[in-house]
Amino acid sequence: MRGLLSLRRIGREDRLSLHAIDADAVRLAELYEEGPHPGFGLIALVTAAGPLYERAESIAAKYSRH
Repeated sequence: MRGLLSLRRIGREDRLSLHAIDADAVRLAELYEEGPHPGFGLIALVTAAGPLYERAESIAAKYSRH
């Protein structure tokens, strides 16, 4: 994801979306590392991260070289 942010041609809206996705992913990792939270184990982490990476992949697909 951070590699995408280094692209100069990425649109402003996509750049903002990627920054938001990155911040959400970092927060999820921090929550997981903080210790036990009711209902937030490894499966919950992976489940919550899935949609973030799907959004990032969708943006990446727009800029991939075919």
